[in-house]
Amino acid sequence: MVLRDKAAATDLRRIILRYFNPIGSDPDLESGVYVREPSHVLGQLAMAAQGLKVSFTITGTEHPTRDGTGIRDYVLVWDLAQAHVAAVEKLDAVLDQVAAPSTVTNVGTGQGVTVRELVETFQKVSGKPVLVTEAPPRPGTPSVRLPTSTRSTTCSDGPPR
Repeated sequence: MVLRDKAAATDLRRIILRYFNPIGSDPDLESGVYVREPSHVLGQLAMAAQGLKVSFTITGTEHPTRDGTGIRDYVLVWDLAQAHVAAVEKLDAVLDQVAAPSTVTNVGTGQGVTVRELVETFQKVSGKPVLVTEAPPRPGTPSVRLPTSTRSTTCSDGPPR
């Protein structure tokens, strides 16, 4: 709201990038925050694979999805960084295209993977088995959380990977 009000009162031009579930790090593993016990899904998987925790917990296995687990559109952190750079570089062209001083664009693939599929992929890539524990869903957690990505390519050279 603050940015919208500021844009209405001044000549501020802006692109707001909206995304969910960033995952991973930069390709050289040189940036990011080190947390002893990360709460994010990839950190929890890595801890379980390394034996730093007993198992990886999937919260919610009875969702109306293809395997009962939640579906998320995980977007690589590096892709998000590139989307931010592209938004700055293409600011004028994008805002001219939408004929407005500001716009909101979603960054995502528009497709998702289930938590169980993410675990399977992690195991294949890492070569390490992960013991999985199932638990009830957290209150208020949606079965599917996917941004529409109809405008996500506006600022970039293609959709996130």
